[in-house]
Amino acid sequence: MESHRFPPADYTVWNQFFPSPITARPAQLEDTQPLHQLCYSERPFLRFQHHFHHCLKQQARGRGIWLALQHRRRLIGAGHLITYSHEGELADLFVHTNYRSQGIGSAMIHLLIHIAQQQHLNALEIGVLATNHRAYHLYQRLGFTLDRQIQLNNGHTAFILRQDII
Repeated sequence: MESHRFPPADYTVWNQFFPSPITARPAQLEDTQPLHQLCYSERPFLRFQHHFHHCLKQQARGRGIWLALQHRRRLIGAGHLITYSHEGELADLFVHTNYRSQGIGSAMIHLLIHIAQQQHLNALEIGVLATNHRAYHLYQRLGFTLDRQIQLNNGHTAFILRQDII
């Protein structure tokens, strides 16, 4: 099985997935505050900071990647691929409202699928609140199918969608 450095040393090839001048790169520690403000402000900062820093440690160990999307070096979105032994999970996907409906979210998911394939993962899962019809239909258009329904601790219903990528 071919081995890939994760994240790759040259991630500029990721930019082919996005319309210019949108670019993608691995998230970094200094992205903590801007990502929280832009994408995840509904979460308490310290909770987000702890989660994000844990994910960056996992990223450094090759156990996932947190993408930072930029428009002319300004953060506009993010997405997270969490890797397990043979499968992965897409999480924390966000595109700023000013950049939605331009194919950027779809491009990000395509890129995360591409990265997962390079890591020889067999399948990906993604969760979505049952009330988020727009995201649910996007994930279906991108090849994800309903796998199961779950009840969250807060009482909300979520759907877990799955896609085989081998």
